[in-house]
Amino acid sequence: MAEKPTYEELELRISELETENKNLVEDVSFLKAIAETAHAIILVLDTKGQIVYLNPYMEEISNYKLEEVKDKDWFSTFLPDQDQDKTRTLFQNSISDIHTKGNINSIIAKDGHKILVEWYDKTLKDEDGNTLGLLAIGQDATERKQSEDALHESISRLRSYHDQKLVGVAITSLEKGFVDGNDRFFEILGHSREELKNKTWAEITHPDDLAADVEQFNRMLKQEIENYSMEKRFIQSDGKIVFTRIFVSCEKDQNGTVRDIVVLIENVSEGKIAEKKLRRISYDLKERVKELNCLYDISKIAAQPDISIDEKLLGIANRIPAAFQFPEHTCTRIIVWDKEYKTSNFQLTSSKISDEIIVHGSRVGRLETCCLDDNITYSENVFAKEEVFLLNAIAEQLTNFIEHIEMDEKLRINQDQLRSLSFELLLTEERERRQIATDLHDRIGQALAISKIKINALNSLSALENLPKSVNQIVEIIDQIIQDTRTLTFEISPPILYELGFESAVQWLIEQFNEKHDIFFEYEDDGQPKPIHSSALVLLFRATQELLYNIIKHSQAEKAKISIRRDDKNLKITVSDNGVGFNMMEISTHVSEHQSFGLFSIRERLTQLDGRLEIKSETGKGSSFTLIAPLSLD
Repeated sequence: MAEKPTYEELELRISELETENKNLVEDVSFLKAIAETAHAIILVLDTKGQIVYLNPYMEEISNYKLEEVKDKDWFSTFLPDQDQDKTRTLFQNSISDIHTKGNINSIIAKDGHKILVEWYDKTLKDEDGNTLGLLAIGQDATERKQSEDALHESISRLRSYHDQKLVGVAITSLEKGFVDGNDRFFEILGHSREELKNKTWAEITHPDDLAADVEQFNRMLKQEIENYSMEKRFIQSDGKIVFTRIFVSCEKDQNGTVRDIVVLIENVSEGKIAEKKLRRISYDLKERVKELNCLYDISKIAAQPDISIDEKLLGIANRIPAAFQFPEHTCTRIIVWDKEYKTSNFQLTSSKISDEIIVHGSRVGRLETCCLDDNITYSENVFAKEEVFLLNAIAEQLTNFIEHIEMDEKLRINQDQLRSLSFELLLTEERERRQIATDLHDRIGQALAISKIKINALNSLSALENLPKSVNQIVEIIDQIIQDTRTLTFEISPPILYELGFESAVQWLIEQFNEKHDIFFEYEDDGQPKPIHSSALVLLFRATQELLYNIIKHSQAEKAKISIRRDDKNLKITVSDNGVGFNMMEISTHVSEHQSFGLFSIRERLTQLDGRLEIKSETGKGSSFTLIAPLSLD
């Protein structure tokens, strides 16, 4: 029978147990603190795979609380269906002390999204070595997995570039030497592998691009930048230039030190050549547009009606330099009829192009364009061939312009001659009329008057019974003849026009019209003196007479008015009516052919007097015609 422990032994045992319990509590508190603060998943499962414990980090990323999943099956609660069997097998191996480290699988959070976790586990046993469950520590591997996938993708893409020869790929040393590269890399550079063994990339770089490349390369070695890209030119073994686009990055070791340089290179020569051609085409197109605009502007200048010929030619000369490729260094001179029209900066230099201005087979002038800067060249010549063609086209325009000027001048002379002849014809006609009227008055009129006197005397002396009656009839006939002669004399050339003046002649004319026609004609005179040259008297009288006849024939008016007034140095004769009028915009169709010709004739005759005809009319509201002619104030 065992001896009972003494009181002292019991006290000692109790003290030891209290110490152990205290240590155990401290250990548990420490472990709990670790579990609650760890930034990793801490999971405890029993031997059946049921959840015993989840730490707060697992609750945070899964959105499950421990009380929601405690005693539930871990595999069916958190794992996708396709991963459950494999993970159960790994679990059974782990609780049998067959551990697999670094296993990665997905878990499903409460909201359905998946989290990739890398696991490390430990079998839990009691003091007697009996298995109690499994402690699993998990780390979120989602970001790392994505980074690895991206890295693998990049490596795969780089390998694809290397294999498919889409771009050149090479590794160079920190000293700019070539370490290795694919075939496409050496093909683009235009050098063999053997040629580049003892050369650096700096040696085959175009001098104009070297400084910028070296600056970026040194910045990358200093780790100021991770990579850089640029366009640069290389010199091939045959001396040709190849345009490339490069991407340069560095490879580092575990300590972060730059180890190698990786270069991707692409040949962009074709694009550069196409771009250069496009720029050339674009430039040429702009130049052709400038030239076409110049020809158009010259046509507009030549067609301007309100400037003189000298102003037109000077304007054309000043417009030409802007059409050339170097306007600020270009000057122009036009020589026509021994007169010069030139730009203000014109200088006759050795660099010039010119063309003759030929009109009707005769040289009348020359067009010259000079370059003021002898250092300017274009395709081995100072002037492009298109600019020579432009100058020839401008010279042809000037030829047409001068031909039109000569034609216009001839037409003007012919028109002046025609007006002069028409005016002389009118004066000659009027002189003949006056001569006829004088002859009628002096010869026939006087003879008839004497005959009348003698017949009357005979009538008083005769004793014959029927003689007086016959004589009286003869006298009446002679009276009628005298009256008709007097009327005819006034119609042919009214003496009153020359004896009493223009206003009296117009008043007499109105009286005649009022007696013979149904329209009432009113006369108005401002009473001011109106000295009229003798050559203008007949023209103005006949023009007024023509306008009165037009009213009778075309206006369908009931009333008309003739107003004569003085306006400063001009005489104004206005003939108006209240007739049907006409549309001024359609005067050629609303006015009869005879009336239109009459108005044209009046207008042309007034032009000979430096006068004019003004017409106002509106359909249904009558018409107004005003003759304006200068007074004779000498």
